[in-house]
Amino acid sequence: MPVLFFGNAPCCVGLQQINIHLTDDLAGAGRVPVIVRAGARVSDIVEIVVLPQAGNSPFPKHQDNETRNREIAGIAYIPNSSFALITDENDDVVRLIDIGLKKITRTIALAEDSEPVALAVNAAGTIAVIAERGKAKVALLDLITYKVTGEIPVGTSPIAVAIRGNLAFIANEASRNLTVVDLTTKTVVKTIQVGQGPRGIASDPLLPSIWVTNQNDGTISVIDVASLAVTRTIQLDSDVRPAAIQVLTGGKFLVLLDVAAGNKGALLLLSLADGKITRFEANPSKGSGAGDLAVVASNIYFANQTRASVALLPVVITNGVPSGQFNTIKVDSGARALAVDTKDQILLVTSQGSGTIVLIDLVTNKVTGRITAVRSSDDEEDDREDRDKAANAPVLTSIAPVDSKASLTLTMTIVGTRLDGATDVIFFPPASMMGNGNGNGKGNGKQKSQDRDTKFTASNIQVNAGGTQLTATVKIDTGATTGPRLVRVMTPNGETTMMLSTANKFMVLP
Repeated sequence: MPVLFFGNAPCCVGLQQINIHLTDDLAGAGRVPVIVRAGARVSDIVEIVVLPQAGNSPFPKHQDNETRNREIAGIAYIPNSSFALITDENDDVVRLIDIGLKKITRTIALAEDSEPVALAVNAAGTIAVIAERGKAKVALLDLITYKVTGEIPVGTSPIAVAIRGNLAFIANEASRNLTVVDLTTKTVVKTIQVGQGPRGIASDPLLPSIWVTNQNDGTISVIDVASLAVTRTIQLDSDVRPAAIQVLTGGKFLVLLDVAAGNKGALLLLSLADGKITRFEANPSKGSGAGDLAVVASNIYFANQTRASVALLPVVITNGVPSGQFNTIKVDSGARALAVDTKDQILLVTSQGSGTIVLIDLVTNKVTGRITAVRSSDDEEDDREDRDKAANAPVLTSIAPVDSKASLTLTMTIVGTRLDGATDVIFFPPASMMGNGNGNGKGNGKQKSQDRDTKFTASNIQVNAGGTQLTATVKIDTGATTGPRLVRVMTPNGETTMMLSTANKFMVLP
């Protein structure tokens, strides 16, 4: 990105400014890392989202660089199946993809504002662990019932997940640590301090360690799975910012990407035997923004977000020496995350700009199809329709009482379905309800919890075993204005509707 100006900002004493030119070919790159390099010094990493231009969005009504309610992010293959899961960090959902049918077959709602960015599936294909960056939690998704069975607090900004046996390892980018969760007891068993800005996790069930890349200090933390302790820190060059990391087939090398390598890109092979690092210029399409890595037999694939491509390097797994030249496979804009369908021998590539999953045949390395991944219906509006219709979402059918005066405390009974796990009962004023400019796309589709009427407080929330009845103590403060409120029940499986009706309307009486 050409730098047009750097120096003291003309507006403000003490503020420095950099002006850059976002060239047209970056449109639709999606969420990409931004790094400032000054001589030999390299900054830490922040992220921006580069949206597509009009006509290139999955939603026909979008204008240039228009904020979207739906933004696909991480992807994970469900072992021994033809299915995959994809997270949508703006819509707060996970979608189930039927790879054979090339379509979404189910939408699973998560808690609002969860911002799911990454996930992993256990070897049995029964549990998915989802990093909810917006809530500093992980959600445990049962892949038999397709319901969230619990949320577990982790560190700040969880960004990556790996599973070994019954343990899930979650990299927390902002709190500089790794949370270890026991999937059987659904509890945190340990928090492990690592480096600055942990970003990627490499794991191989045949090896005793896992490896965590630390973007902002250019290191790799080596963690012994048995003792859950850091046994070594590998220091890379000071200007390297490691991101995605994988174990090369055979277990003798680590493969990682350096996102600070500019438009040439860099792929690093690290020998586990002697620590030697071999660096390759890894970007034949000359675009920065390398995203995710995948290793299939002796082939290394990585996503190039800003050039709508996937690069392929064949190597000899015994010595890490390339056995051929880099190949470029053209995909869709904003290629961000990769997953391997081992049953059908397909590489799955999420494309943020186009909202699609591109399918690459791993035998021919040719694109064989695409799946629209931002909607599960024919609806072309960028709204919350498929989330609101998710089969796991709670439903409210009645409340009692339906009215009260301010400065009183009452016991409210709410009847509905799938109310189990309720975390809060929230009251919303008319100004934030649907039909007031909220929910017409353009980033306004969420009934955000911060829009709640703070004059109402719910406590002592109890739900029966069947999830059909909830009771809560509701306190209405002095100063609550008269008029209607919309009542919503908040759960790890989403929330009750944001549309006002007789079933969820509560009145504050004069």
